[in-house]
Amino acid sequence: VVSRIAMLSVGFYAALRRSEIAALNVGDIKFGKALVGSRYVNYARVLIRKSKTDPGSIGQSVVLPATDRDCCPVFWLRRLLR
Repeated sequence: VVSRIAMLSVGFYAALRRSEIAALNVGDIKFGKALVGSRYVNYARVLIRKSKTDPGSIGQSVVLPATDRDCCPVFWLRRLLR
């Protein structure tokens, strides 16, 4: 159940296609903190290695900020990878 919630949340927040979600590896996900204004915000950086709109397979990173919602992609990814 946790894996489904995590993948749905990441797919929604990053606007990914099914094939891009299916191609994700654990190594494609990095966590960090960034200073935004006067507070630190947790985020997850997801590397999309190949996409339908990326014929050269250059890849692209998508940053997902932590939210205070039940479907926070950062929370569910951390929980899945624990």
